[in-house]
Parts: sequence; structure tokens; C-alpha cells
Amino acid sequence: MNFAVSSATVLSDLAILEFAGVDTPAFLQGQLSNDVMAATIDTAMLAAYCNPKGRTLATLVLWKMPDTQNNEPVFQALVKADIADALVKRLTMFVLRSKVKIRRLSTEAIGLKLESGNTAANVAVPEVNGLNLGALPDAFEPYRVIAHPGGVSIAAPQSQPESQRWWFIPADTHPTALEPNANALSKWQTADILAGLPWVEHATQEAFIPQTLNLDLINGVSFTKGCYPGQEVVARSHYRGTVKRRMTRGTAHVPVEHIASLAGQDIFDAHSAHPDSPAGRVINAAHDDTQAQLLLEVKLADMNQAQYRLGEPNGPVITPASLPYSIEPGEQ
Repeated sequence: MNFAVSSATVLSDLAILEFAGVDTPAFLQGQLSNDVMAATIDTAMLAAYCNPKGRTLATLVLWKMPDTQNNEPVFQALVKADIADALVKRLTMFVLRSKVKIRRLSTEAIGLKLESGNTAANVAVPEVNGLNLGALPDAFEPYRVIAHPGGVSIAAPQSQPESQRWWFIPADTHPTALEPNANALSKWQTADILAGLPWVEHATQEAFIPQTLNLDLINGVSFTKGCYPGQEVVARSHYRGTVKRRMTRGTAHVPVEHIASLAGQDIFDAHSAHPDSPAGRVINAAHDDTQAQLLLEVKLADMNQAQYRLGEPNGPVITPASLPYSIEPGEQ
């Protein structure tokens, strides 16, 4: 099937971090939950950055760039923009004598949605400088990396098999002329939620272990690599089967102007013996033009019989919805 771009969105809620220097692979291997040593220039990976207690400070999409002219490794990563500067500062504290430079790039990621040529034929999409659509494959594989003359594209998880999503990362020499669009950004964030892709933002830092975000179910955690901050806690929860909370999806009727404040907000279970006690919390939220799409942290034991309410015991009803992968109770 031939695909064409049906939308191009400035992802102003995300930032791009760059790690460069001869010690970069070893440094990242000692900081992140996934096996950075297995990274190639053809495949990106999902990972968590945790504190020593195993609580997630950030979720990242990480990929390897071509080495510099001095043969120094370079990695780049997508993170939520509201935690990017703090992450650079914190990670730089642990560089010590390692030869690694960490910086936030000034360029912004672009979200590309591709649909069949017939579907996208009548959609006017601004040109994205440096993007070679011919390089994007028809066969879609999440986290595949494709190089272009003016940047790289990374395949984003997608819940709709008839379309594709790509993060396009422009090179500094190919700035985009696209303007931010709040409605288009909300649609992209909704697609992240439908795909079951969690993003840790400022409101939810240190609230979850990686398994609570299902990162172990979507290839964001390696249990065979070496140590990293929080590794003992993450591994113990995995091998002892003590993961009691998971991420699920739900919908609620919430005004669009309230969406930005939902991340980290408590949810309540009207069927609980203690309905006034929080039963979980919101991980991410977006509006799909009709209702709020939510990623939620909940107790596995309550998932199938709970009646969740948003924000307060009598708050908006949260209707359960499915994810594109299994989160069966007890699955490790």
C-alpha cells in the first residue's frame, strides 16, 4: 500500500535531548532501564530513567545517531518538554569524569501521520523540510529509524493498522516552517494514549515504577542488563511477582480546557469499600474532540469490577477502554 502524509504536527510538548562523547553508551547504559548497548542506528528504544527507589523520573524514546567526524557516539532522545531542562541538569551531575556532553536541542519534533494515498489525497499538508517520504517503508515496524537528508524519522506505536505515525526529528540545518496547532497536538497525544504509550511529565515524576507504566510489557525494560538507578527495586518487583498496579485506558466527559491539569490527578472507585480513598491516578490525558482519553494507574485486583470516577468520589465517570496489548492480572 502506498502511503501519503495526512497530517504534520509540531510536537511542542516534547523536547529532544542529545548525548555525545566517547563514553556516551556506557553512561546511558548505567542510567536507563533498557539495554543501550543493543541500540543501533536502525532501531530506537523505549526506556525509563528512575531515581534510586525505582520511581520513574522520565520516559524516553532513545535512538543512536551516526558517529561524529571524530568517531564519537551520539544518541538523541524524546522526553516531555516540561521536564527536559531538569533532566539535563540531573544527568549532567552524574557524568563526573566521563566524556559525555548532554544538551537540549532547539529543534522541535514533528508528528507525521501517514494514510493510504487515496485517503490522504485531498488533505493539504505543509511541506516538511528535509523529509524524504520515499524513504519511509510500507511495512511498518514500531521504533524503526529511517535517515533523511534533513533529519531522522522514528516509527511511533500505532493502534490503527491502516495508518502509520512517525516522529520526524529535523536536523539543525533544516528548520521547519510548521506552526504549532493545539488541536493537531491533542490528536497526536490521543493517538499516543490509544497506542498505550505513557509519557512521564512534571506532574507525575516519581509517581510510578516502570512496570506500573507497562514499560516491561512494551520493551522498555531489560532484566538482563547491568545496574542502573532503581534497578534493584524494578527487578525485585518483576521476579517476586509483586506488581500490583498496571496502566489501563479509559474515557471521560471532561471539558477540553481541563485536560492540561489532569495528569497526576487522583481517581476513585465508587464500588470500593472506601470510595473516598484514591484508587489510582491519571498518567496522561488528551481530548479527541468529544471526550477525554486517559491512561490510568489502577490496582490489578480492582480493574474488572471498579467504577472509576475522575478527581473526586462523585467526579465524572471513567468508562473502561482497551489497550492494544494485554495487561492480564498477574502477568509479568
